[in-house]
Amino acid sequence: MGVYFIVFWILSLIMIITCLIYFTIGITYKNYKKIFIATTALLLGILFYYLPYYIVINNLINGLKNLH
Repeated sequence: MGVYFIVFWILSLIMIITCLIYFTIGITYKNYKKIFIATTALLLGILFYYLPYYIVINNLINGLKNLH
């Protein structure tokens, strides 16, 4: 399970850094395509951050259902 967290946190960090770079370039040069890419990278970063928690909680819930 620890591997999931490390891999997805690294992906999340990469997406957040990409978001900041593209958002800064998009605002500076008024390039809306770069702002859209930054927004998409931010959403992917948030998804990658919370995805391991969803996987762990889903496995716990399925494990509890199988006990009955």
